[in-house]
Amino acid sequence: MSKKTFNEVMEKLFSIATADGIITEDEQEILDAVNEELRSYDWSLSTATSDGVISPTKASMIKAICSRIVKKAKTQALKDGVLTSDEFNLLIELYDLDEKDESE
Repeated sequence: MSKKTFNEVMEKLFSIATADGIITEDEQEILDAVNEELRSYDWSLSTATSDGVISPTKASMIKAICSRIVKKAKTQALKDGVLTSDEFNLLIELYDLDEKDESE
């Protein structure tokens, strides 16, 4: 099972947010909104893979966290009723995190 760690995800999100040379307030709010959930994801992933086997229960827990991350980011991105291309790209990265969980 190949999953991204907290640092890998945050680095990618930061890279997306700074691609145009600036982190907007909206982008920062998305990063802030998912930070805690991503830490929970990272801890759960580390715990789940510590013995080399991810049980269905652990996989379900990780999937639930990924879904919460995406929902939180989407809610934050749509808070002002406008979805910018930068916000969209952040959401795509987080959806990818969620989708990878389903395919493994």
